[in-house]
Amino acid sequence: MNPNDAEDLVQDTLLTMIMKHPGHKLQKGNLVWSMGILRKKVGNYYRRTQRNTSLDSTEVESTPSDQPMGNASSPELSIFHEELQQIVHRTLPRLPSSQRTAMELLLAGLEPAEIVRELHPERYQNVINRLHRGRKALAKELAKYGYGPYAKKGLIKANRPGRRRKKVLKEVKGA
Repeated sequence: MNPNDAEDLVQDTLLTMIMKHPGHKLQKGNLVWSMGILRKKVGNYYRRTQRNTSLDSTEVESTPSDQPMGNASSPELSIFHEELQQIVHRTLPRLPSSQRTAMELLLAGLEPAEIVRELHPERYQNVINRLHRGRKALAKELAKYGYGPYAKKGLIKANRPGRRRKKVLKEVKGA
């Protein structure tokens, strides 16, 4: 967390304390009450940053040759870019057609509002949901290769053997 965000969190906490302070005496101490508010604000901050961090389409679509010479890329970065592009291009055809169309427009550099206008007969929330589901599917696919926040959690839930599958496997082994 950078110092500016920390300062904003403290100021937001103080404003919340001023606005929500009960007129009567607290059952807990003021310090406990204020620390609870700060803890919730910090938790909200981290949830918001995790939710809003996304793979920038320029990171996926640009190649090292697109970058200026002053920013010379290393061989590792060029391999990284190539691998990301391959994963994205393998994943997009597997998405449902409506999600694929929305994700292709997003990767082409359009903002979500522009995508909604592009797919005009569709309702706003439907397009936003398709973008969300497409991003999530792409993030899960990237996690299989060790990229993104899902990569830290090990196997993705969809790839774990479920209870029913375990039961079937036990029956097969026992037979």
